[in-house]
Amino acid sequence: MLIKAILVGLVLGLCKSEWIYGFPQVGRPIVVSTLTGLFLGDPVQGVIMGSVLELMFIGSFPIGAAVSPDYTSAGAICTAFAILTGGGKAVATAMALPIALLGGFIFIGCKLMNAAFGQIMMKYLEKDDSKGASRIYNGFCFHLFCSVFCLCFCLHLCRKCSSGSCSKCNSKSNY
Repeated sequence: MLIKAILVGLVLGLCKSEWIYGFPQVGRPIVVSTLTGLFLGDPVQGVIMGSVLELMFIGSFPIGAAVSPDYTSAGAICTAFAILTGGGKAVATAMALPIALLGGFIFIGCKLMNAAFGQIMMKYLEKDDSKGASRIYNGFCFHLFCSVFCLCFCLHLCRKCSSGSCSKCNSKSNY
């Protein structure tokens, strides 16, 4: 369970960080869901979930300052939920928009952090310390990757409680 959560988090983190390697469109749901299905041992279901989610988000583009749904997070997390719970396309479709909106708002929070990192980098660059500015940039890249990874990891672990297999959530003392 923990290994699967880590794998799904890594897939999402790498696909969400596509700007590092030139926007090859690996953040699209069809790619993210296929990779998630591959790492969870069911690539066919991953392709099916990816095609359904791709159709949902095919016209979603971030234009200007508008907050667009984060289809990358939705692709990885919804596919993982659907494969691990056995719910199929119905689970992936029902969860896609709420998770995509949550991911979009978290991405806005990351952009706010980016502004803070940018101000710190400017102070280093004013002192002609390009190595210091480079360390700040690398720290931001690591921060963005970790925030996306943590979102996916936490939601994946919450699946255990929602599926009824968590002993803490099913104890009679909680009811």
